[in-house]
Amino acid sequence: DRERERRDARKDEEAAERDDEAGERLQHDVAGHHVDEQPDRQADRLTEFVLPDTVSHIGHHAFVYNFKLTSFLFGENSRVRVISTATFAYTSSLKTMIIPDSVISIHAVAFARSGIKSITLGRNVSAVGLETLHSDLPGGVFADCTLLSSVTILSEGTIKFLAAFD
Repeated sequence: DRERERRDARKDEEAAERDDEAGERLQHDVAGHHVDEQPDRQADRLTEFVLPDTVSHIGHHAFVYNFKLTSFLFGENSRVRVISTATFAYTSSLKTMIIPDSVISIHAVAFARSGIKSITLGRNVSAVGLETLHSDLPGGVFADCTLLSSVTILSEGTIKFLAAFD
């Protein structure tokens, strides 16, 4: 029994080390200006993520299938302009999101089949649901978001909704 407990404890330690290393690599990847498309699947182990202000672009599918992600925050002085295709698709544990004022568009299926319940769109969002060639998922930005109950729009201008809720 003790030997098995030691083996199990060592396996847990090794898994935690791998998760820490993956988080460090992902943090290193975003220290520049981009979060790559599915960065070596490192993102699928994260539970919380704060996007540094230095990042101006989040790649397509960057956090897709991250079932553990419960919190995603943009930096206070975010420079991100676009939420790319399927960026947060299938993030079933992500419940709320505040899109910063720096974002001007949200691409197709960005939150499709996620667990999102509440989202706030920043003051400069002008297009939601832009189609791109980088998605194999059908539908709109919030397709199959069955828990979505609140969309707060801070913009005073016109927002084009193209396949947002399909």
